[in-house]
Amino acid sequence: LLAVIIFAPLAFIYLKLNIKKILLTFLILIAFVWSQTFLLQLITFNFEGNVVSKRFANLQTEAAGLSRLNQLQPLTDALLQKPAFGYGFGKELTYISTDPRIVERYPGGVYTTYAFEWGYLDIWLKLGLFCLAAYIYLIVFIIFRTIKNPQTLRLGILLGLIAILATNIFSPYLNHPLGIGYILLAVA
Repeated sequence: LLAVIIFAPLAFIYLKLNIKKILLTFLILIAFVWSQTFLLQLITFNFEGNVVSKRFANLQTEAAGLSRLNQLQPLTDALLQKPAFGYGFGKELTYISTDPRIVERYPGGVYTTYAFEWGYLDIWLKLGLFCLAAYIYLIVFIIFRTIKNPQTLRLGILLGLIAILATNIFSPYLNHPLGIGYILLAVA
């Protein structure tokens, strides 16, 4: 969604698209999202209300959302102990999960893992604040180089990067091989 919102000014400024073409593009995107949502409902035979809005309802009590919130305290405690250089890959922390799959396998939902849903905190925990700052510098470098020399392909790659940056807040994308690969593609 963030990439779509940022698309409009980029298309207007750098691609010289007029407002009419930008609005037409947004209408096509809305039609595409609607058709895919309908197709999902058709495949799953789930026609009970809006599937997308149900996904974001009750985040504080929903199992995945609550598990993410439960990760914050152990992550914060560990970050305060080694903020500058981190612990390295493989650092494990224990938290209470409400995910039914985890509760089924681990008594009381007490779960120890090295993979955390808070992407930026995960990078900070493993690599430290200095490496997180270097990572952010690399991303800012990509953004400014793209804006300095915009082309359609580069702007498309930039919008993909923006989508990954937003997703990385609640899911570990930038420290996953696919996210790292995308950063390398963007640098190239």
